[in-house]
Amino acid sequence: MEVFIRILFVVALLSEVVFMQTDKDNGKVHRHQYRHNVPWDQRWPGIESYPRVVREWDSLRVEISKFRNEVHARGDDIPAREVDIPENLLLSSAKAYISARLFHWNLKYDGSFQKYWGGYGGDGFLVMQIKRRLPEIWGLLAEVDGIVLVEAFRDTMLLRSHTIHDEEYPRNLVLYGKVIDDILGTIEEDTIMTRHNTVWFNDLFAVTEKPELLLILRSGTDAVINNKIVSIYYTEWHLETEPKYIYVENGVIHDPYSVFNIDGKKYEDFKNEMRNFLKEQGIRP
Repeated sequence: MEVFIRILFVVALLSEVVFMQTDKDNGKVHRHQYRHNVPWDQRWPGIESYPRVVREWDSLRVEISKFRNEVHARGDDIPAREVDIPENLLLSSAKAYISARLFHWNLKYDGSFQKYWGGYGGDGFLVMQIKRRLPEIWGLLAEVDGIVLVEAFRDTMLLRSHTIHDEEYPRNLVLYGKVIDDILGTIEEDTIMTRHNTVWFNDLFAVTEKPELLLILRSGTDAVINNKIVSIYYTEWHLETEPKYIYVENGVIHDPYSVFNIDGKKYEDFKNEMRNFLKEQGIRP
């Protein structure tokens, strides 16, 4: 009997080792299944089947990577984040990246730019350079999913998939808005949900008045509705404590928190300026 027990123990131990190794191997596959170990300075396999602007960004991404590799190959003791890419490469890359990011990214996560590089098509290094070296509008466009005018009709609380409790900093607030105008032409939904961190309407108006709000939308958050996780937009960075909204009355913009610093500007003028900028810079699908 003692021998039999020892045999069972050994079998169980070996099974555990095999299980742990299999689990480890599965994790390794999971971590690398998206990028397929493609070096950053090489073109993405199958890129010829992607939309034009994604192909352009992929080509420029390779150029940026090769330039940075050349700098470091010379032995220059410069941190990667401080390597300034040439001005012409920065501008062309910004146009391609913003075009791909704006027009081929969506909440369903099935946009071409999300499929590109296995969902890792972004480039924080480039965005950092855009924000540091180009006019402010470039940095804005590099980080947003859309800019919309909505009619707000409900403000409620919806939990995230990862609940955050903070009485002084309520991060479970979600606004419902009917899309009146999609300025950049990038938002697919007629009605949006957007998470915010601050109580918007205490000082100026109640949501029951259905105010028209001008919102900067970013994807990357969620809400739990009927026990299901639903992807939604957000309008304020994680640590922002001031509201990030603008409201429009009688066609005039009111920007009380200096989101765009356009208080008093006519809404139509702002919209036309944004659309003209996209057209002039060739930022398009």
